[in-house]
Amino acid sequence: MKNSQDYNNEGVRLFMNGDREAAMEQYQLALHENENNSSALNNLGYALATEGRWEEAEKYYRQSLELNDQSDSAHVNLANALAALRQYEAAEQHLQTALALNPESAIGLESYARLHTLRGDLPQAIAIWQQAVSLYPDHLPFRLELAGALAGLQHFDEAITHYRQVVARDPEHQQALTSLGTICLIRNDYGLSQDYLKKALGLVPENTTARYYLALNYLSLGRQPEALTEFQRILYLTPDDHVTRTDLAVVLIALERYEEADTHLQRVLQQVSHYPKAVYYMGVLKHLQKEFGEARQLLKNLAAGPEEGEYNGKAREYLETYFSH
Repeated sequence: MKNSQDYNNEGVRLFMNGDREAAMEQYQLALHENENNSSALNNLGYALATEGRWEEAEKYYRQSLELNDQSDSAHVNLANALAALRQYEAAEQHLQTALALNPESAIGLESYARLHTLRGDLPQAIAIWQQAVSLYPDHLPFRLELAGALAGLQHFDEAITHYRQVVARDPEHQQALTSLGTICLIRNDYGLSQDYLKKALGLVPENTTARYYLALNYLSLGRQPEALTEFQRILYLTPDDHVTRTDLAVVLIALERYEEADTHLQRVLQQVSHYPKAVYYMGVLKHLQKEFGEARQLLKNLAAGPEEGEYNGKAREYLETYFSH
């Protein structure tokens, strides 16, 4: 005869094996046997959260904590639900409680760092990731997160150090190799950037992020045909990638292959009608094709757009330069 905890344990086993629905049934059975099983309440909330059912998850987490307010796991889980519901201050309070109960909680530290990242406080996120890396130096995901946060603040030397430590432990780590290639590109170290990106692509040819930055690398060196090839390879894999298709069109314009560029830009604008970069370059293309009226109208509409951005300003500058007389 199974008791409440037996059902709960079976639910955990099923959940770990990927059978979420069956796991949730077991948690419900556990609660039918004992409605005060705080672990089953917490586990059921977590299962619901994995489906994005945050309000329902919150209810079960709170019930769990009413029964056992010393569960750092339930505090972390509730905090994550609250963060998903954009209740950031309440989420922070529960994470602080969780870490007071268990200062070395890996999931607590991870959730706290992510919360600060979500709120735009990268320095504090970095401090927490550093603490997590100090406690768990062999856990590569924490080191990757730390490196990414450092790169986000342009602390590139430190970021490179951590990415290289990841590669030292896992020489085929795609994210670390791609990130190293990207940072080297930002720092204009084109040769080393290519080395990292090509190594990533040699291991996983469908890594479109590495291929995209390799294309940008070639563009930076004035090697448009090679960049063109990389963009085309990306679109073969992900034909709806409007960012890459727009960049491909820009290269085609530079190579004076206007009809091909027009085809690609038309496709982008059918997909994302107000994508500013595509609108701008369509205006430039129409100007180069001597379709002056259409060029002027496209650029005027972009320049007067409600959202200010890089290509709104570029459109105004282009109009001032070529259409002000």
